[in-house]
Amino acid sequence: MNNSSYAARIEGAIRRLFDLPQCGRTALVTLPAIGLYLYSGDLYVLKAAMISVYLLIVTESIRPSGLLLLLHAAVIALSIGLFCLTFSKPWLFVPLCASYAAITHSVARWGEGWRAISVFSFIPALYLGCELNATPNITAAYYHVLQYYPVAVIPVMLVSFGRLYCLRDCSWLEALREYCRVGQILPRQPVTAEIERLSIDGATIRALAVFLAAAMVEQFHLDAGEWIIWSAASVSTGAMVSTRSKHYDRLFGVLVGVSLGLSVSRWVPASDALYGLAILGISVSIATVRDYRLAFSIRCFLCVVSAAALGQSSAVGWLRLSNVVLGGIMGMAAMYLYHLITRMRRSDLE
Repeated sequence: MNNSSYAARIEGAIRRLFDLPQCGRTALVTLPAIGLYLYSGDLYVLKAAMISVYLLIVTESIRPSGLLLLLHAAVIALSIGLFCLTFSKPWLFVPLCASYAAITHSVARWGEGWRAISVFSFIPALYLGCELNATPNITAAYYHVLQYYPVAVIPVMLVSFGRLYCLRDCSWLEALREYCRVGQILPRQPVTAEIERLSIDGATIRALAVFLAAAMVEQFHLDAGEWIIWSAASVSTGAMVSTRSKHYDRLFGVLVGVSLGLSVSRWVPASDALYGLAILGISVSIATVRDYRLAFSIRCFLCVVSAAALGQSSAVGWLRLSNVVLGGIMGMAAMYLYHLITRMRRSDLE
């Protein structure tokens, strides 16, 4: 086999694992924030860059729209504020998490755009909300993130407009009119009675799993509880086969990623810049890596690296492992509990 055949195989494997065009667009939207961070040294700029990645993911799944992008950015900002306000109030925080979880599943029946905008509002809101809650002054930290919000929104707006302009065979002025047009920018797909039933079942299971996970986090004051909560939500797909598969994929990813992270953490220098870039890389992997096992392995690896860059011990890696496993178990337990109750109710009716 000649060198060109090897090169073609390697290129094909890379394209199967990574979305290369998406990698380029993600680099474009995050470069301004990274440049501003290198100039200012403020880690909150990189938190804004994380938001830009989630905004880009949604714009890639729907027709590019400036109005929807601004609405999505506003929803994320409001949701982060809600999680910051309620984290210290379990009687509000737990139902809030469960409500978001139910919404992310129930609106998916209307189409990919609805699923994307709900999921990628919940993820940044939960993670940033919990992270800001650990700061001495939550309100000041929240407004500090909002201060850099234009750095998150404007690059995504420019990239999404450029994508629309390239897709349309028209002048830039006509493309701009379409980009700013107020219309049915997020249409709903028709839903059958069967899809409606499955959606309700899945939303109930996910809400139950997240409710149990969030209640456990609040009751026992577990560290990095957002990992447990999102793991429970992620695993709760509504179907037994896919739930088990998702749990095993995440288990594989956390074992591989944490193991690799622990093996290199001793050589990771203490650096705020490395910490910020590792945290940003976690979000970037969601947008650019096609294979879920590989993507989750990368996220777990970067989680351990980011902790090492802050001078934290290897216990963070084991905490990540235990939280992902615990969240997955909560998700599977909620699914089995729901289906058990459903079968019992049907047998009583018969």
